[in-house]
Amino acid sequence: MYTLCMISTCFMTNTANKLIISSHKKNRRYGKFLLFLVIVLFSLLAYFRDYTIGTDISYYVIPAFQEAKRHSFFAYFYLISHLIEPIYLLFNYLFAAVCETPRIWMFMIEFIISSLVVLRLYDYRYDRKMWVGIFIFNCMFLPISFNLMRQSIAMAIIFYASRYILSEKKQIVKYIIIIIISMGFHLTGIIGMLLPALNIYYNKVYLGKNNKKLDSFIKTGLIIFVMILSVIFFDQLVDLVVPISKFTKKYSGYVVKYSGGIQVNPILVRLPFIIFILINWKKYERDKNENYMLFVIMIIDMIMSELRIYSSTLYRVSIYFAYFKILALPNYLVSLNIKKRRLATGLIIVLMYIIWIYQIAIQGNEQVFPYKTFFDI
Repeated sequence: MYTLCMISTCFMTNTANKLIISSHKKNRRYGKFLLFLVIVLFSLLAYFRDYTIGTDISYYVIPAFQEAKRHSFFAYFYLISHLIEPIYLLFNYLFAAVCETPRIWMFMIEFIISSLVVLRLYDYRYDRKMWVGIFIFNCMFLPISFNLMRQSIAMAIIFYASRYILSEKKQIVKYIIIIIISMGFHLTGIIGMLLPALNIYYNKVYLGKNNKKLDSFIKTGLIIFVMILSVIFFDQLVDLVVPISKFTKKYSGYVVKYSGGIQVNPILVRLPFIIFILINWKKYERDKNENYMLFVIMIIDMIMSELRIYSSTLYRVSIYFAYFKILALPNYLVSLNIKKRRLATGLIIVLMYIIWIYQIAIQGNEQVFPYKTFFDI
């Protein structure tokens, strides 16, 4: 079912992309309608899935929906607002008021997520690589959205909001407002506040008039080195912070210690894509203004993914950075000549699908495989 969804949505997106950039108004309408159908297809997959797909569905989706059915608005907020963020609770309550089961709400969660992803990719429609972004979403983030639903909304919001940071015309105030909204779905949306900081670094350090590119690379390397040290010694840092912090109170259920040391697995599934970009670095960096920023975010994702050693909560935070592969890899393909582009596209598709099989089907990450519908019960 997942593979069928990948093929269908990629084909529909590619066809839509060609129609959207057409000079005929009618074709553009058809293209936009096809993108709408892509969003609906993702949402229907979420709607028809069995309640055993994903773990968080039984942790907060169904219980919160049932609480909303049983209590008045104020009693409902009083009972569970300390566990779940307010905007999610509000939407959950509204859908509980008109629906008998949480399925329509599950449909809408995926509709919000996939809509934001498609809208962000729409900014790159003239590159004709929207379908590659959709394929990456299928492999890496659609399964996550069937489990970490609140956080997936927050991640999709930040991903969409990046258009106001990565573009040449910055709209910082609008970006910050959107990030605050994302925190209303999941508190970890505060991670989005790091993007303006990265943007300041990019403009002041990397593009600064008095800075040589070599000096900038050295400074970037030092930042990455500090991040690596932070990951290696993170357990010691946590031991210092936890006694004086209230942050862990809400997420104490997530905090699970893992065995120490660097894990190779998260690095191996990310390193090939970084190597691809480095091989074609000069053309990639020069092709689009945001490409350097996207590459740095990919490096941060690889480093932050090691946080799974210490806590599932902190690993979930790293996924925010992983989301930007949806932009970085299509941009990389566009920077290549036609012959290299075809080869690189094939390699990325094969690697992504292998990673999907390994992480979702074999390792059982997110507990969403095999796909089962409520008809299978």
